[in-house]
Amino acid sequence: IKKPYDEFSYKIDSLSGSTLLDGCKVTKKWEKVIDEDDFSNKPMFITRDNFSNFNQHYNKCIKDNKDIQSYLDKGGFYFIRSKDELTWFANRSNNGNNSIIGVFGDNIEGHIDGNPIGADEKNPFEGILDGNGYTLENITIECTNIDNGIVGVLGKNGIVKNFCIKNTKDVENLQ
Repeated sequence: IKKPYDEFSYKIDSLSGSTLLDGCKVTKKWEKVIDEDDFSNKPMFITRDNFSNFNQHYNKCIKDNKDIQSYLDKGGFYFIRSKDELTWFANRSNNGNNSIIGVFGDNIEGHIDGNPIGADEKNPFEGILDGNGYTLENITIECTNIDNGIVGVLGKNGIVKNFCIKNTKDVENLQ
């Protein structure tokens, strides 16, 4: 493997069990998937190509969501399970891809230090944030934007739905 790749940023194409059991030599092309800095907080991106495998492991999290197929029809969705993944999603939507789709896969709680989804009037959120029946609890959002909250500015095509909010605080920290 040649630089600039590193040992933490790769995936391998699928290997079948019989290949390994037969003792065949395995040669596969490695490809860079994400930067090492994003490795721990990037939510899974689910498409038609990986949905079957995803569904085997996470069906209980999405089985009652009737919109999953329509999200797959639109190209896929990010499966958000932590405050760090929610922060990553906000940053992604605020940096040029404001029409992405996010679906919660767990209750989320904690301190979020950063911009909301749809940070300002110039970049409103035009995507879908589907809480999937989960709860945002004890969330504290601290940012320097006037438009503060989970979603700061929702565009005319943006949708935020299907989650509960409990004991959430917006901390106004304008400079």
